[in-house]
Parts: sequence; C-alpha cells; structure tokens
Amino acid sequence: MEYNGNPDDYLFKPGETYILATRFSPGSRWHTLNPHPNARKTISEDPNLTKEQLVEIAKNDPKVQALQEAYQYEILLDADIYHNNTLNSYKSLHPEEEKPKE
Repeated sequence: MEYNGNPDDYLFKPGETYILATRFSPGSRWHTLNPHPNARKTISEDPNLTKEQLVEIAKNDPKVQALQEAYQYEILLDADIYHNNTLNSYKSLHPEEEKPKE
C-alpha cells in the first residue's frame, strides 16, 4: 500500500500524546511498537497541555489504570528469559516482590 499523504492515514498525529506498549530490541537498539489495539492509548489531542496536565489525565484514565494493574501479571516469553531480554519487565524491576496472588 502506497502512502497518499492524507493526514488521516497517519499512525500517529502531530500534537497528540500517547501511551504505547513497546519492545526493546538489543540487537538493533530500537523500540518496536506492539500492534495490538490494547497496546496503545491516546491520552490527549491537545498539543498545548503541560506534562503535569498529561500525567493527571493519564492517572485518571480507566484504560491506563487497567494497563498498570495488568503489568504485575505480565507473562514473559521463554525465549526472552533464556536470552536475558526481560528489560523493563515487572519482575526485573521488582525482583524483591513475590508474584501477585491471583
């Protein structure tokens, strides 16, 4: 599919703020986006909001709250554990905590 220059076709729109689930690739040293619809959330379409205002919006957003709650139940891929590629996983950032009770 060839891009036709239509701004409505942008993956991201200039001036909008998003929360994204990404995955870091140590080999290429870049982050890739998770394409699943639940792996992203538009926080605001207002480019004039301050960082503090955006943080407040995100903290009160039900989807953001659900993602934060789900993070502690993250299931790591066996290949990532084997290759020590668990950067920013909940377990790597909270090694002293036991797995949450279900």
